[in-house]
Amino acid sequence: MDDTTGYAAQMAYQFLFTLPFGLLFLWHLLALFGTDPANLHQVFIILKSFLPPDPKVQDLLDAAMANVVVSGGAGLFANVGIVVGIYLGTLFVSTISHALSRTHGVREDRNWWSKYIIAFFLLFWFGITIFVCFNAMVFGETLAGMAEVNFQLDVPLQAWVSFLSLPLTGIALVVLAMGLYIILPENYFTWRQALPGAIFFAIGWILATKGFQWYVVNYDRYNPTYLALASIAVLLIWNYVTCLFLLLGGKLNAILRREREKSALRAEAAAAEAPAAEPQPA
Repeated sequence: MDDTTGYAAQMAYQFLFTLPFGLLFLWHLLALFGTDPANLHQVFIILKSFLPPDPKVQDLLDAAMANVVVSGGAGLFANVGIVVGIYLGTLFVSTISHALSRTHGVREDRNWWSKYIIAFFLLFWFGITIFVCFNAMVFGETLAGMAEVNFQLDVPLQAWVSFLSLPLTGIALVVLAMGLYIILPENYFTWRQALPGAIFFAIGWILATKGFQWYVVNYDRYNPTYLALASIAVLLIWNYVTCLFLLLGGKLNAILRREREKSALRAEAAAAEAPAAEPQPA
């Protein structure tokens, strides 16, 4: 009745369309290190130490560095792309707000400018949290192991990442979901009321990402043509499942709130009927 699956599909496509512009934004940030090839070369040496020694990956990084040296990471295309990416990201957050408001049965009465300002800040919070948690879950142990070997670290970084990535990821996702559930729908939730749905979202997202991690570990069994097609499909499915669990967490909060309100009404009705049921003195 709330079109939860439909909104989840809409959010998944919006999120997928935002990803290329997010990568363009990261590429644009390379210009902050300057356009000196020597400085950029040092930056890319550090990046390469964390990446697999695949010639295609190395060629990709070399092409990106050459691009930054030639264009400076700026230009009309990059600036317009970043603005478009931010706009699409705010639409993504606005869809979350609309879907949660519909789930809770409330109308969005905010002004358009306040809605987009809130969506702008929540976009970066959502994007950074999901980006860090995703990499920690899927590639965290591998990257920590490479860092341990390449930098000759004395601390067991890989063991620490293996032990801490899951609880820290869960906490970060719970805090993110609670913020979305409290700020976006105009129904004035408390953190206690938003907590069950946030925990549900965190557990569902971790399970979905573990499935994606299994795919990443076993993808080399397929030929390159199938891999290119399947990677897009799996990424889109992961986007959809992420959005679906986020909306289902909000739906769980709405159901629990309605049940609490019904219980309070029943308790009030029972309290009002109690005096009437007492026998009258003769």
